[in-house]
Amino acid sequence: MIRPTLSEAVAALWVAGRLLRFDPVAWRSFDDTPETFWKSFWAALPVLPFYVVMVALHLRAVAATGQPLAAGELELLLIEGLAYVISWTAFPLVLFHLLGAIGKQRRFVPLVASLNWLNVPLAAIGTVAVLLAELQLFGALSGPLRFGVQIYVLVCLTRLVAHALDLRAFGAFAIVLLGVLIDYFLLFATTATLI
Repeated sequence: MIRPTLSEAVAALWVAGRLLRFDPVAWRSFDDTPETFWKSFWAALPVLPFYVVMVALHLRAVAATGQPLAAGELELLLIEGLAYVISWTAFPLVLFHLLGAIGKQRRFVPLVASLNWLNVPLAAIGTVAVLLAELQLFGALSGPLRFGVQIYVLVCLTRLVAHALDLRAFGAFAIVLLGVLIDYFLLFATTATLI
C-alpha cells in the first residue's frame, strides 16, 4: 500500500479539520486517483489507539455483566484485529457498489478519502466523550455530553456525504446510517465470538 508523506498526512488532517467545521468544499481537496484512495487508509494508524481504548471499555462492560470471555488473549487480538480491518474496508466496498448504482462513481475516491481522514479527529473526539462519560467527570451532564458528541459525529458525516454526493440530508443520512449499521454488526459479531 502506498504510504503518504508526512506533509501529505498533515494536509489531509487539515482537510479533516475543515470538514469538522462543515466546510462544504473541503472534500474536493482529495483527487480521484488510486494513490489518494490507498493513502487515505493510513488514517487507520492514528485511529488505532482510540479503537483499542474503545475495545477495552467494551470488554470491561461485557465483564461487568458477569459473562466470561471464551477467547484467550491471542484469539482476542486476532478477532479484534480482523474486525478493525473489516471496519475500514466494508463500508468503502458497500459505497463502491452503491455509488455505481446511483451514477456517482466519480465521487467515490474523494468521498472515501475524506471519510477516512475525518475518522482521525472524530475518533479522538468520540473516545474522549466516552471516557468522560465513563468516568462521570461531569456528573449528570456526562450522558448528554456523550449523546451530543454522537449527534455531532452523525451531522459531520451526513454533511460530508450530502456535499460530496449532491444529496439531500435524508439520502446522505441513510448512507451514513448504513455505515453505522455495518459497525454495529461488527461489534455484535465480535462480542458474540468472544463470549
